Formats: sequence, C-alpha cells, structure tokens
Amino acid sequence: MNLKEPLPVLVIGGGPAGLSAAGDLADLGLRVILVERRERLGGAPIRWNYNLLAPAMRPMEEVMGPLIGHVESNPLVAVHTNSSVESCEGVPGAFKVVVKNGKVGASSVLVVSSVIVSTGFEHFDASVDPRYGYGSAPDVIAIHELRACSREGG
Repeated sequence: MNLKEPLPVLVIGGGPAGLSAAGDLADLGLRVILVERRERLGGAPIRWNYNLLAPAMRPMEEVMGPLIGHVESNPLVAVHTNSSVESCEGVPGAFKVVVKNGKVGASSVLVVSSVIVSTGFEHFDASVDPRYGYGSAPDVIAIHELRACSREGG
C-alpha cells in the first residue's frame, strides 16, 4: 500500500476567514499554504484598527491575536505575505498555482489539493450614494465611526 502525504491546501487571504480556515485545517493535520497580498496578516480588522468585532463584540486584539498566533506558530502552515496568486490551473486534487512575492519579485510554482479563496473586502464609501443617508441622517454611521461611539458609550 502506497500512502503518499496529501498535497497541501492553499488558502488565499490572511484575514479572519483565511486565518480560521488555515488554523482549522492545520488542526486536522493538513499542510496549508497561506498567501496574503499585504505585509501583515489580519485583514480589515488590523488594517482599519477595529475596536470591536461582531458578532460577539469582543475587542479586536482578543480575537485576532490568537488567530494570527495560531497560524504563525503552526509548523503545518507556510505563510507567504507580500504575495499574490498569479495563476491557477488543474483539477480538484492537483492544482498548479503560481505565487508571486511582490517584495522580491520572485515567483514559485506550487501544487495543491484544493484552494480556499477568502480575500476579504474593502470598505464602501457611503458618502458617494445618497440613498444611504450617510452625512445627512445623524444615526447613519460608517464602521470606522462605530469605534468612536463605543468609546463614548453612545
């Protein structure tokens, strides 16, 4: 019987969803390659310095710190920051993926069993669309303003 080690799983995106996926897969004993285009893991909560995270409204550091630490310290997870997926081809069980490191300009070819895409989001500027009432209705705020409200108690 030939028991080959399974190919790693590629996770694209180092925000909360990607970190959770990578950590959970590693906990199951699977090798994971995590590719994040930015310099740091954590996604929007880190980049925008959120105060609280839904749904439990826990402090951002309390949620993101353990997620990032679990992935970065796990020997089954290879983290590639400043990197992006340039191409992906193949079939389930054997995808050939080209990952480019933007900092050094080098590309590498990886063979993975599957791909999880968790590339996150960018905040929407509600002031560009008057239908939302942002800027004209006092009770309409943006996510970055929620932090100030939580500090003021209002």
